[in-house]
Amino acid sequence: MYLLMTLILFASDSYADYGACCIEDFKYYCEEELTQEECEWNFGGTFLGPDSTCAIEGDYCQSDVGACCIDFYDCYDSMPDNECYSIGGEFYGDGTTCNEDAPSCTVYYGACCYGDYCEEFVEEYVCESNGGYSFWAFASCDELTDVEECVYQMPLGACCVDNVLCYADFDELLCFDYNGEWFGPDSSCQMIDCIDPTGACCYENDCQILYQWECDYKDGFFYEEQKCDICSPDCPPDLNQDGYVNVSDLLVVIDQWGQTNSLADVNEDGIVNVSDLLIVVGNWGPCE
Repeated sequence: MYLLMTLILFASDSYADYGACCIEDFKYYCEEELTQEECEWNFGGTFLGPDSTCAIEGDYCQSDVGACCIDFYDCYDSMPDNECYSIGGEFYGDGTTCNEDAPSCTVYYGACCYGDYCEEFVEEYVCESNGGYSFWAFASCDELTDVEECVYQMPLGACCVDNVLCYADFDELLCFDYNGEWFGPDSSCQMIDCIDPTGACCYENDCQILYQWECDYKDGFFYEEQKCDICSPDCPPDLNQDGYVNVSDLLVVIDQWGQTNSLADVNEDGIVNVSDLLIVVGNWGPCE
């Protein structure tokens, strides 16, 4: 009985259908001379039919293995083509390597310049994706201090000094060093009214043609683009020297009340008081 069963099994094995089996195990590969049962049960593969071969029927399931580039900069060796394509990579061909066949897919580190500051040891791809202006492979920020987009640039604008001079392209700190007034980023001398006008400056019964800031410094009365004949040096109660003794002069006396060494000290007794107020009132009207 045992001999009979052995003969039956031997006979069934002799007449079994053998063929190629396509197997996927991280990569596709093909095995020949397997039965359908062996292919499906032992390897979990796909039986390609009786008398099939890997060279013909199984050609499609044999993966190429080589270099795979991911995201344009990350390269992996010995990757099956189907796996490379499934993760969105670029496959360089069977037998390729990252060093020899994919030089453009290498991670470079260096300095990344963002317009007004610099960061070191940044991947080129990260620099570009984060809005970097320029990437300098293998460089440090200390080497790029003369590159405009790598260092902080103080904003420039117009600087007015003493209301007489205007300097273009000054930063705020430089303008401060000149004791000037800075008008903000991108301002220009053409955009601002920097230089004071000249005119008659009436002060202490005298007159000069001065800039307004100079007249203000002397505590004088300034008349823009006027000549000195507008002043009334022979009419002391006319404190603003406009040719009239009126409420304007009275207000000057009140404003300077109690002060010494003042233009409003009409009688020059060393203090502005009621005596000066009475002189102004007593000379009310046009100067003669």
